[in-house]
Amino acid sequence: MPAESDSSKPVPMQVRLDPELHAKVKDLAEQTDISVNQLVQGVLRWAVENAVHGEPEIRPGFQFVNRREVPGCVFFGRTGTWTREDPEDERTERVGDYGCVFFGLDFSGRGLVRTEHLPGAPDAS
Repeated sequence: MPAESDSSKPVPMQVRLDPELHAKVKDLAEQTDISVNQLVQGVLRWAVENAVHGEPEIRPGFQFVNRREVPGCVFFGRTGTWTREDPEDERTERVGDYGCVFFGLDFSGRGLVRTEHLPGAPDAS
């Protein structure tokens, strides 16, 4: 009979990084006095919890974040939401949250890693 898996046990994961990125991750971990494992787990946990499948679509002049389904794309942040003061009256519909975009990955054939300031992202300055 096969042994039951213990979902609380850590699972090894091997990832290949280019040398420059590896050095930056290692330096950041050392500067913050945490292990590379703690840093990577924290970043991955945040990324998974804030991932939105697709490409961000920002309404010009409105800064409201919608999601456009594009295979091979994911962005990190949240889509905007609407709320109604009166559920029966659409005239009371207001923006509940404009949403935000921290960064996005695009491997839809365009091969982009979007790290520039995206509309809807909190100002990093």
